[in-house]
Amino acid sequence: MQKISLEIVNRIVEENISNDEINFLLYIAQFQNELGQVRGIHYRTAIIALNISKPQFYNIIRTMEEKKFITVDWSNSRYWNFVINDNVFLTREDNKKGYLNINRTFLHSITFKNMKANIKQLVLKLLTTYRENQNFKISIEKLCSWINVKGTRLMLQYLEAIKEWFNVRITGNGIYIIQLKIDERRPQSETSFYFKNFIEMFCSNYKIGFTPDTIKDLIILLGQYKSKLNKLYCVICSTCLQYHTIEPALINSIMSGK
Repeated sequence: MQKISLEIVNRIVEENISNDEINFLLYIAQFQNELGQVRGIHYRTAIIALNISKPQFYNIIRTMEEKKFITVDWSNSRYWNFVINDNVFLTREDNKKGYLNINRTFLHSITFKNMKANIKQLVLKLLTTYRENQNFKISIEKLCSWINVKGTRLMLQYLEAIKEWFNVRITGNGIYIIQLKIDERRPQSETSFYFKNFIEMFCSNYKIGFTPDTIKDLIILLGQYKSKLNKLYCVICSTCLQYHTIEPALINSIMSGK
């Protein structure tokens, strides 16, 4: 599930969390389930993806828990389990409360990760108000109030910085018209991100070798057996434990009853 609730987005802005904290939240949210649970994040994979040090990783999860954005399971210092607080999407009512879809390529790009925290806050707020193929009209004063920026000069710099992803133009009466330039979604499904992380954690725990091609082939099986996901997970686990391999052809053979 690649959603962040509007409540969390608003807190990101109101509490002015750091650049690294925003990156971390967007990163782990890729691998959560409908309860906001994130399981088996390897610290080394995370620090490479986020371009941070090991001490920075520990500092981020500590401060994010102190600010009550996440709950941390401290029992395993290698594979980390988190819960993103206030981010449950089990029912239609949960969806009606509003959310930000983070399955957009640019939100996970190096360029976005290197942006200042205030610019990220502005982008996240814009995305929560964005409607596909619609222009969004707003005054610069309102934009400043969104992220608590004093002075229009700094906001103009921020608007210039986001022009890679948004069309920004101004009318004669000082109203800015903003539209998302490229609404590019990543090809992987929400389930595939969660699935990939599960496979990597499971194989590492049981010292089972795999390659990127193995993961790609298993994701193909994920699409092929999407109506039998629970069985697929069970077959993968049992195959790993019994044969000490994660060979996709073998798993497919068991799933198809051949």
